Amino acid sequence: MERVTVGPEPGFVGARAPSAGFAASCLARTEGITASCAIELLHCAGVTSDARHQRTWRFLRQRERRVESLVGRNRTGPCIACAAVLFNDLDAEIRKATDDEKSLDDVVRVLMQEQRRVSPERLREVAAEVAGFSPRALDSQKIRTMGRTGVAP
Repeated sequence: MERVTVGPEPGFVGARAPSAGFAASCLARTEGITASCAIELLHCAGVTSDARHQRTWRFLRQRERRVESLVGRNRTGPCIACAAVLFNDLDAEIRKATDDEKSLDDVVRVLMQEQRRVSPERLREVAAEVAGFSPRALDSQKIRTMGRTGVAP
């Protein structure tokens, strides 16, 4: 397996820092991928039962309903839940369309090799390249909404 280093791209030091809102939304997406993968890994390893696995996803889907957008300054529990659900849906969509030949892992691998911050547009591009079509999971208003932020009251 090829070793992939993760870090800022060459010449990053001294470069203009991204906005706090963009950085927070990238972090929410990163934490969402991490949560989604961790939940699935624990289930596949037999650490969590089928019932517990289903309860976890139900809980996250309930929490994510209040989220209006993943793009912005907020990085709250519901935002992380929303990102985790989005990535779980994306993974399921890719696996179904490719007969389990491709998955979210392939998308993440490409993005990590680029060693740069990932915009929603770039995420959609890479997911479409991997899946061979534009996944519906990334058509969510929550990831497309650039001007609005946060959690609904």
